[in-house]
Amino acid sequence: MICNLVVPQPLPSEIAAGYAGRTARLNGYESVAGLYDHLKASAAERKTTSTASTTIGLLAEMCGMSCEAFTVAHTLMPSNRAVASYLSDVPHGAEGTNAIMRRSAARSVARIWRSCPTCVREDLGFHGHAYWRRDHQLVGIVYCAKHGSRLTVVNDRAAAFHAPTGVEGEVGGAQAEFDPASRKVLDRFADISYALCDRCKPFNVRVVVAALSEKARELMFRRTPPGRDPKLSDFALALMPRQWLAEVFGHLAPGPRGHTSIAALDVALYGGTASVQAAYALDLALMFESGDAALTRILEIERRGVPGGKQATKRGKQYWNEPRAEELYVRCHGSHSAVARALRIDRRTALASLTTRGLPNLKYGDHSKKYALGFAQFVEGRGSLEEICASLALEPLELQAMLRSAAKPSLKLVKRILAQPVSNGGEKVPTPTALARSPRLKCEIESPIGSGAGRP
Repeated sequence: MICNLVVPQPLPSEIAAGYAGRTARLNGYESVAGLYDHLKASAAERKTTSTASTTIGLLAEMCGMSCEAFTVAHTLMPSNRAVASYLSDVPHGAEGTNAIMRRSAARSVARIWRSCPTCVREDLGFHGHAYWRRDHQLVGIVYCAKHGSRLTVVNDRAAAFHAPTGVEGEVGGAQAEFDPASRKVLDRFADISYALCDRCKPFNVRVVVAALSEKARELMFRRTPPGRDPKLSDFALALMPRQWLAEVFGHLAPGPRGHTSIAALDVALYGGTASVQAAYALDLALMFESGDAALTRILEIERRGVPGGKQATKRGKQYWNEPRAEELYVRCHGSHSAVARALRIDRRTALASLTTRGLPNLKYGDHSKKYALGFAQFVEGRGSLEEICASLALEPLELQAMLRSAAKPSLKLVKRILAQPVSNGGEKVPTPTALARSPRLKCEIESPIGSGAGRP
């Protein structure tokens, strides 16, 4: 606990910034900055480290909660990081996630604050004061889930220091109008957003993308950038109010051909990492009949596993078993990205398959032929690395990276050699007959080449 402070307990679903503002007012500070300075000074005296050194960690320690529990219950981190490709198995607010917490936990999206007038009146009667609720601050939320009334919007980031009764706001913000069809999508969007915000850790992006892809296949929406099926973003633009979409995804500017699009919705469906987390929730809300159905599909895919990692690499290998593989690599001038586009597979999958076979990436801007020539000259022994780079005006580090990539297949065998015990001077080299008697090697020798049987 922090000494010399009146420390109230956080109320249900109270947002961390509002809780800090309420505590600062109780202790006579003119701003939240004064409270944070006090908490930081107290933490420095105790030599506090790790998550307790962050703003959220300091608030959690102040009220006697664990950082994980406080982060899940009172911050926007579960919403801002609902779907993640990095550290997706690490709980929100876990030890050693300071950088993630600074980016996702304390951030207020769109710099606006929302409150429900009915909730404010009920809180005044029950708690004696009103407070800012976390559920009202989620991106894209327009109506109160409890009362169904439209939220009041305050366009002032410093409003969290005051209670909702101490600031004036306007109802509805941009006043986006929802017809019955768009209102149903909005309600599903809210249900999915609330459910994602209640999780203690994010979903892996591959799991969510797999659920989206399966449903898009059923509804015949476009699942890859090149295609003739309708885009889900066009469906969203036709159904949802433009003002609401602009609030969630930013300014909707026309594309190069004058056609407005929402790239984040399509990127989330194609398998990339969307720039706006709300894109995943809206994709699910547009295609599934209910929020429960969407989350059930995601949980089913999470239980059974999703193609990715080793499976994705295996998928890339099956392409490279085709006879045209080497011809395609040559025709693409050794560019890994061009090969991935030609095969319509993920670049990381192509990269893993190509480097496994010792095929380096020869595409470096407009100098691909120069690096290919330098690579060939070095392998053929026509000069040292420095001499070849000087004669062809190449970057030595880039050429070294290409050479290392080409040597990776041999590196596995060399490491196996290094793992063997060092032989003494009197030990004889094993003969082919002795090697053939080894059960492991005998299995490898008797198995047909290329079948994969008996491999270590």
